[in-house]
Amino acid sequence: WKDLTERAKDSARLTTLNPPDTAPALVLAYDFYEDASRDSDIVARNGIRHPGFVPPEPLKVLTR
Repeated sequence: WKDLTERAKDSARLTTLNPPDTAPALVLAYDFYEDASRDSDIVARNGIRHPGFVPPEPLKVLTR
């Protein structure tokens, strides 16, 4: 248990991102991760239909 706990403390976790307005996934990825290439992760994880129009609803994203 100690070994698994130690290994897991540095791993990515899910968190909730609450965008204030409708925005492209590319913009949200850059704002949250400072890496626009992670937009596909946001789209896939949240089942977004069109990556250009992400609604202002709670989104599940990885912390890293």
